[in-house]
Amino acid sequence: MVAPGRNQAALDLLADRFGPLVRPVPLTGDEAGDRAAMCAAADGPIDMVIDLLPPSAPSSAARTAAMTVREQGRVVLMGGVGMLGGDDLALPYPWIMRNSITVRGQWMYPRTANVGIIRLLTSGTLELAPERVRSFGLDAVNDAVSYAASHGGPFDRTALIPGGSLRRYGRSSPAKRPENLEPGQAGARHAHVRYSPVSCSERS
Repeated sequence: MVAPGRNQAALDLLADRFGPLVRPVPLTGDEAGDRAAMCAAADGPIDMVIDLLPPSAPSSAARTAAMTVREQGRVVLMGGVGMLGGDDLALPYPWIMRNSITVRGQWMYPRTANVGIIRLLTSGTLELAPERVRSFGLDAVNDAVSYAASHGGPFDRTALIPGGSLRRYGRSSPAKRPENLEPGQAGARHAHVRYSPVSCSERS
């Protein structure tokens, strides 16, 4: 997985947490150079790009990543680029047509996504040990909001659990990490992961 980004500290954190599974690429703003760097990091054809950039990000960053996909590749737009105004994404029509590129918008997630995430967790493919999760019962919702406001960094999570007592998950409590919960428990349902935008190189 190739992870381009403008925040070097966040990229370093991804590399530290996921090791060789993630190949960070710092973006310089030079579209041609950044595109070449992403393709080089992939070490092979890039099958899919998923864009999760926030509204504050320039459309050029999304376009740069999108145009790294191979012929018949896929581009999934799931971020907020353009929602605050600014330039359009402006993907070249000839490039899309001649390379048979599929561009798809995706609003939120299908119902099947929860089951897919749980399967990734139970198989060990998705490791939640780096996540720092603080859980609150519904009677402590105000405390949860205050905690979330001051703990909004990468891998910091705040969860509301119906009927649940206050618990902690993460490196400090490995025996109570979310992946050790039974599928029916609330913590397993509410575990979630948020990552930076990535270009995915899927090997067939």
